[in-house]
Amino acid sequence: MKKINLFILLAAVVFYSCAAPDKKEQLSELKKQRDELLVQITALEKEVAKAGGDENVQKSAIVIAAAITPKTFTHYLEIQGKVDSDQNVKVSPKSGGVILDVYVERGQVVTKGTLLAQIDASTTKAAIEELKKALELSKDIYERQQKLWDEKIGTEVQYLQAKNQKESLEKKLNSLNEQYELSRIRAPFNGIVDEIFVRIGEATSPGAPAFRIINNSSLRAVAEVPESYTSSVKKGNPVKLYFPDTKKEINSVIQTSADVIDPINRTYSIEIPLKGEASSLKTNMIAYVSIKDYQKENAVVVPINVVQRTEKGDFVYIVVGNKAVMVPVELGLAYKSEVEVLSGLNVGDKIITVGYQDVVDGQPVVLKDKL
Repeated sequence: MKKINLFILLAAVVFYSCAAPDKKEQLSELKKQRDELLVQITALEKEVAKAGGDENVQKSAIVIAAAITPKTFTHYLEIQGKVDSDQNVKVSPKSGGVILDVYVERGQVVTKGTLLAQIDASTTKAAIEELKKALELSKDIYERQQKLWDEKIGTEVQYLQAKNQKESLEKKLNSLNEQYELSRIRAPFNGIVDEIFVRIGEATSPGAPAFRIINNSSLRAVAEVPESYTSSVKKGNPVKLYFPDTKKEINSVIQTSADVIDPINRTYSIEIPLKGEASSLKTNMIAYVSIKDYQKENAVVVPINVVQRTEKGDFVYIVVGNKAVMVPVELGLAYKSEVEVLSGLNVGDKIITVGYQDVVDGQPVVLKDKL
């Protein structure tokens, strides 16, 4: 009896072990058939919707649309620049030595030629004083010799020697005066003493900065433009300048445009005058530069957010009759929230501006003023 029961148990195990794989295969086959049917059903629904054969397959979408009207489209190149000045220099001495005296203070207004500091040149000054005395004597001898020569007294050689001695001493004195002038540091133009780098008793040398002189009456904005804009950004282009530190905005034009491209960053420099703005601006202040590089009248312009992109290109949805129609478009330049449409749309087309994400080509739509 036990042997019979054991035989029955073994037979049941073999039966179930053989049946289990069959059910798994059957389940897998049914799922595969289901997926294929879903694909076929979806395809048929789309075909029926396009043919208008089933109004219930594709529901109407609620959208907002706006008619396209021609407008002027302007594009600006926006870059960052700074305030600069031609008259912003570090003044250096023309000769070396110890600073004997400083005659100006920081922030002081100076005119061209104002004496800023004196370098110790006592040896040269002593030589000048000595030469002045010798020149006085030489002049006296020359004048006496000239009177005698006019009265035909004495020889011509004596007269010429006296004259030569006087002229020689005059030239030497001029030379020493020029040498002494090199020890004086003067302002190169009208401006303000912005910085003082030297102190009394310190040694200085040619090329070492002594003072910074600034004249804000000749301020300008400078910026670097990418070389790809060479043909559109040039002298005469209108410019909007915004200075974030002073919250000030002014309009100007490009005054100069460099003819050389920087080989390192592939840019070229431009300069914009800032006449009359010196009261509120300072050298090296940041300036946001907006350069008008393109403008077109009667352009077709749409919000940039309604343009959708696929591998085949850009497109938008417009309303034709009571349906959404996908229209391929060719885009031009974009600025801020708008983009110019070069082809694909016409004036008067109703472009879907709200709800365009939820429609497909050919889907019925209901126009609303607001959602």
